[in-house]
Amino acid sequence: MFCVKENFITLNIFVLMAETILEKDNEELRFLDNINIENRNNFLTQAKVIAIDGKNVIIQVTDKCTTSVPLSDLKTIPDIKTGTVFDIFVEQLEDSMGQIIVSRTKAEIVKKWNELYASLNDGAIVKGIVKSKLVGGVSVDINGISAFLPSSQIENAEVDNLDAYIGKEMPVIVTKINTKTKNVIVSHKLILENAIKAKEKLIFEQLKIGDVVEGTVESICTYGAFVNAGGISGLLHIADISWTRISSPEDVLSVGDNIKVVVIDCDKKTQKVSFGLKYLTKSPWEELDKKKISVGKVVEGKVVNIVDYGAFIEVSPGIEGLLHVTDLSWNLQAPSIKTICKVGDMIKTKIIDLNEQDQKLSLGLKQLSDDPWSSEDFDNVMAINSIHECKVVDIKPFGAIVELENGVYGFIHTSDLSWTQTKPVIQDFVKVNDVIKAVVLSSDKGSRKLSLGVKQLKENPWEKYEKEFEEESLHEGTVLNFKRKTNFFMIQLEYDMVAMLRKDHLPASLSLNVGDKITVKVIEYDKIKMKINVVHKDYKYHKQSSAKQQEMKINKNVTFGDICGLKK
Repeated sequence: MFCVKENFITLNIFVLMAETILEKDNEELRFLDNINIENRNNFLTQAKVIAIDGKNVIIQVTDKCTTSVPLSDLKTIPDIKTGTVFDIFVEQLEDSMGQIIVSRTKAEIVKKWNELYASLNDGAIVKGIVKSKLVGGVSVDINGISAFLPSSQIENAEVDNLDAYIGKEMPVIVTKINTKTKNVIVSHKLILENAIKAKEKLIFEQLKIGDVVEGTVESICTYGAFVNAGGISGLLHIADISWTRISSPEDVLSVGDNIKVVVIDCDKKTQKVSFGLKYLTKSPWEELDKKKISVGKVVEGKVVNIVDYGAFIEVSPGIEGLLHVTDLSWNLQAPSIKTICKVGDMIKTKIIDLNEQDQKLSLGLKQLSDDPWSSEDFDNVMAINSIHECKVVDIKPFGAIVELENGVYGFIHTSDLSWTQTKPVIQDFVKVNDVIKAVVLSSDKGSRKLSLGVKQLKENPWEKYEKEFEEESLHEGTVLNFKRKTNFFMIQLEYDMVAMLRKDHLPASLSLNVGDKITVKVIEYDKIKMKINVVHKDYKYHKQSSAKQQEMKINKNVTFGDICGLKK
C-alpha cells in the first residue's frame, strides 16, 4: 500500500521507537522515553478497517492514505470487521518504500497514559490492583501502568500490615506524575477524605440551629468537649454543658459517652458547629422561686468564682449573682475580696437587684448592716486622737487596712508605724488577723477615709531626747548596715534611735562591718526631718566648712572667689 503525500512536513526528527528492544518489561518505558510529552497526541489518530485480507487488515488512516497491519496486532479489538474504527499511532508518515508506518500497541500505550494524565488533572478516581509490597508503601497496577501508593496514603489511620492489601482491588487518585522518570504517585486516603468531606457538606446543608442530634464525646479539654454527631465534629463549650457552674467538663462527661445535644450555632461556610447540652432542659431562671429570690431578700450561697471586680455566688442551682467589690463594704478603704471569701465558701448576702430578662442578679454584703459612716455619733466616736482596738484585715505595699469595732475600716501608713525607722516594712510590725491599738490621725467623712497611726501611741523620741543628742555629744553605737548608693553606715544608738555615718567621716585606717561597736559624735540633730548625722569620734570634722558648703548650695550666685574665701 502507498501513501499519497499532502504537503506533510517531514517528521523524521520524531522517530519514537528504538531499533532494538531488549527487554519486554521495559518496552513501554523505552518507548515513552523517546516521546516528547507535549507532542505525543500529534501521532495518535483514528483508523478505519476497509478490508480484511487473510492475516492482514487494510486500514484507512486519512482520506487518501491507507496501509496494512497484521491481524494479530489488532487482537485487543473485539469483533473486528469492515467499518471498525480504532486508535492507531503514526510512527512514520513515509518509509523508504513510501509506506506509512503505524502501531496499534503504541496507540494503546499513549492512550492509557493520556487517561492517567487526564485523571491527574481532573482528580478522577481510577481502579488499580495492589501487586507487591515496597519500602514505604505498595505497588499498584493501573491498566498495566505501575504506580506507587505510600503507606501513609492508604487509610486515614496508620497501616501496620501492608501484606493484607496484596492482590486487592483499590480505587486511587493520581496525585503526581514525573514526566521524565514516568513515576506515578497515587493515594487512596484522599478518596476517603473526600468522601468524609462530601458527607459533612451534605449534613451541614441539612443542619439547622435548634436541631437535636445524637453524638459521641470524642475528646475533652479545659474549655469543653468535642462531640462527633453523624460525622461532624463540633465544640460543646463548658459554659453550654450545665446550668450550674462546673470546674471541668470531666465533672459531667467522659470520652466515649453517647449524648444528645442541641445545635446552637452552624456556620456553613467554615463548616463549624457548636453544640449545647444544658438547653435540653429548662433554664432555672424560667422556674425562679420569687418567694426566695427577690429584691431585698437575704440569701445564702456558695462562692463559685472570684474575679478582680467581685465574686460570683450561686444562690440556687443554676442561678448565680454578682457580689461587686463596691458592695463589699461601706468603706472606700475596704480589703480585697480575696481576703473576705474564697471559692467554696458559703456566704450570706442581700439581693439588691434582679433582672429576669437578662438573667442577672446583683448581691450586696454591706447592705446586711447599717452604714457606720452615717451614724449620728460617728464624729464623736472617731474623733482625732481617739484610740481604738483594730483588727488587721489586709496588707498593702504601703500600709495595712484595719477594721475598727464599729465596722469602719481605716488605713495605717508605713510612715506612721515607727518614729525611728525611716522606711519600715509593714510585715515587720503587723500581720493579717492581728489585733492592735491605733490612734485616729484624720477622718474624712465625705470621702469615707480614716487615717490611723501606731507610733503616735508613744511619745515622740525626737522631742524627748533632743538634749541627749545635742551636737558634739558622744554615743556608743552598733553598725546595722551599709547603704552603698548613699555611702552611709546606719548606726543603732540608745533609745532605739538610728544615726547616719558617712563612710568618708571615718579615719582612713578604720573599716567597719555589720555588728561592730563604734563611738560616734553628733554633728547634726534634726527633729523635724527626724535624722541624726554623726562622725567617728576621732574624725576631725569642721562644722564651719560644712556650713559654708551648705550656704553655697543655697546661694545659686556663688562665685569662684566665694569658694576660695576671697573678699570682694
